[in-house]
Amino acid sequence: LNSAEFVKQGVVLVTINYRLGVFGFLTHPALSADNPDDPVGNYGLQDVVASLKWVQRNIGEFGGDPDRVTIFGESAGASIVNMLMVMPSAEGLFQRAIAQSASSGLAPEPYPDRRAGFLQPTYETGAEFVSRLTFNKEGTIPADEELAAALRDQSTAELLDVLKNTDRFTPVIDGEVLPDQLGVRFANGDMQRVPYMNGSVSWEASLGREIGGGFSPESSARLVPAADKERLYPGLEGEALEDEIFADLIVNSGTRYVADQLVKYDVPVHSFYMSYVAEARRDSQPGVAHTDDIAFVLQTLDNEPLEYVSTRDREISRVMSEYWVRFARKADPNVFDLPEWPRYTGDNGPILEIGDEIAVRDPLFDERMEFFISRGTDFLTRAARPPEPAESAADD
Repeated sequence: LNSAEFVKQGVVLVTINYRLGVFGFLTHPALSADNPDDPVGNYGLQDVVASLKWVQRNIGEFGGDPDRVTIFGESAGASIVNMLMVMPSAEGLFQRAIAQSASSGLAPEPYPDRRAGFLQPTYETGAEFVSRLTFNKEGTIPADEELAAALRDQSTAELLDVLKNTDRFTPVIDGEVLPDQLGVRFANGDMQRVPYMNGSVSWEASLGREIGGGFSPESSARLVPAADKERLYPGLEGEALEDEIFADLIVNSGTRYVADQLVKYDVPVHSFYMSYVAEARRDSQPGVAHTDDIAFVLQTLDNEPLEYVSTRDREISRVMSEYWVRFARKADPNVFDLPEWPRYTGDNGPILEIGDEIAVRDPLFDERMEFFISRGTDFLTRAARPPEPAESAADD
């Protein structure tokens, strides 16, 4: 992700690494019992906070300004941006934020010890994973008081050897690193009120088509009643319909929800929708694929698997890069010689569409967003509600 062209615009670009999957987000009751004062899981998020603290301590030595730190990420990175916005431990470590194609913000995250909608407790996920490990010749799992140490003795190779493609280790609502569901934190104003930019691309479903299974566009489409499909997506059918539903359910509605919550608290927000497809890709994909925007922002199109990069491709890349850098420098993406990008004010607009034409859309997908945000907030409310206490039988 390094880019010589990006930093030529007068910024210092820092890319960070953090632990992923089982290494970054495994939770297990034995680990919690062994260190009861430590957060549950979320090691990857703590890595990111440590990186931002390093930036605060050291960026001045590289010519950077610790009072003008912009965090930005795409996909999982964008979801982490949204998490950092509501994490107490990240307070004061950055002054602007950009989330590109985030799936977090409205959809619930799991809890360690209880269900969050269809998400099982992460302790159960961790226990199932641990059951596959071999700790000794007898093939038994150590007693709880010995299990934490035994887990730490496992090598990287031993952990990866039993890892399945379907294993899901993600951030968890532990009450400390993540005090509550992101959607609840944003709605209550419990977030860093820093200038914020977010948006999505026109073929987010490329991710679902690559992963498949329960994360496929087909699965997403089955969640929407036929009457609503006809009302919200007139004229669409087949894969085109499935792809639009996937995008709205997984990315667009959460993106719009977070923007709506921030503007309620007078946080400056700018939102975008990228529909410009690199010319060499126009015969092979129906829209801007998930992650395609990264190369445009960083001006690294020459590193992409493209047969050619057109003059217009480079112009769109230059424009996007200038918007992003200007936002990092001034907390406002507007540049005097580029199309005006107004603030998002709520009610699904205004939003800057970066397509063959760069133009403001106000509103954009309004009925679709209202439908999915309404469903999503209802689901979030039910997932975030503490379980009802069990009734106790009184003695006669």
